[in-house]
Amino acid sequence: MIDQRDRPMCVHNDDVVDVYKRELEKIEVALREPQTEERYIALYAAQQALCWAINPVGFESPYRTIQHGLVRPLTGIQEAPVSYPVYSDPHSS
Repeated sequence: MIDQRDRPMCVHNDDVVDVYKRELEKIEVALREPQTEERYIALYAAQQALCWAINPVGFESPYRTIQHGLVRPLTGIQEAPVSYPVYSDPHSS
């Protein structure tokens, strides 16, 4: 069932950020559960994209994160991994 709060018809910036934050909460919970490598990478990439959408100065862009291999697969450990988005490095180009 789709939460109608996640599908606003006409939104203001604060409403968009609220939707992103709710989605981030769901992703953070999922990242702490055992995942297949493929699903982990997808969740991590989604987390990165949403963090960047909220704060493009503070986080690496989704494209840069993927292109530079910053999304890494699990190393065989299926215990609750703690994954954090990649922060932007102002000195990198």
